[in-house]
Amino acid sequence: MALVDVNFDFLEKKAVPVNITLPVWLRNRIDKAAKDSGVTRSGFIAQAAQEAMRNI
Repeated sequence: MALVDVNFDFLEKKAVPVNITLPVWLRNRIDKAAKDSGVTRSGFIAQAAQEAMRNI
């Protein structure tokens, strides 16, 4: 028998605001890509982050 510490934070679906700083040119590219994909800026960044973490 063993005790295992499991982090279940990934189950929390509540969205929270996050303040990040980006160069204007990058924000503009994200906004265009998000619009072209039919998602919001936040949705686009969240999807990109999830994809990036799959590759770690």
